[in-house]
Amino acid sequence: YHDPYYQRHIVGTPRILAVERTLAGERIRAEANYTVIRTKYDGESTVFSAGFYRDEIVRTPQGLKLQSRLCVYDSEMIANSVIYPI
Repeated sequence: YHDPYYQRHIVGTPRILAVERTLAGERIRAEANYTVIRTKYDGESTVFSAGFYRDEIVRTPQGLKLQSRLCVYDSEMIANSVIYPI
């Protein structure tokens, strides 16, 4: 059981690491920092998780599309109360 809470997910500006041209098209590798802040209805806000995303983005005829996203936590300890994906 978990007390009710609000959760705010903040993602920073992506940083492009590489642009690769392949036979299939263009692939962009990027990283962006993130923070998840959790606030219980009657309590203080706390940082629940922080780290960065490692993204692979591909160019399609419909525009840029996120192909994969890897979430890398700053801490080795992951709260056992993680019941939803970050």
